[in-house]
Amino acid sequence: MNRFIKELLRGRIFGHPIHPMLVHFPTALFISSFLLDLLSIYSRELSFVHASFYCLCIGLGGGVSAVLFGAIDYLKLTDDDRLFAKASRHAGIQLLVMILFGTLTLLRWRKYPESTFPDSIEVAISGIGVLLLLVGNFIGGDLVFKDRVGIDHTPKED
Repeated sequence: MNRFIKELLRGRIFGHPIHPMLVHFPTALFISSFLLDLLSIYSRELSFVHASFYCLCIGLGGGVSAVLFGAIDYLKLTDDDRLFAKASRHAGIQLLVMILFGTLTLLRWRKYPESTFPDSIEVAISGIGVLLLLVGNFIGGDLVFKDRVGIDHTPKED
């Protein structure tokens, strides 16, 4: 099998972990979607509703790829029960985030191409999703920076 494919199946590309590279896109897009919803309500401008919908769709696609590579990293954590529990909390929160934003995307998709301003339920789902996303990202960052998960500990050969 090709070395590149083997590396991808290990959740790495050119020696670097893929999951941390991908999480920034859905994070930025989901937060942007929430802010655009608030702007649309405040300004009564439908273009913000459209932009929010596109952020949701692209964020969901990026989130799915982050989940896939996160699962590869997660399955490697079998030796340490404490790390596995922390990673399980991170994964559970982020899966809930994906479900919330996936639900929101489906609600908007059903109306498409007609656009209406988000109702209070949609804004609440989005706001709760953003809060959970930030908590999940904090735990994920803690796993990388504090617990060194995903960091290659083998010395490089010259």
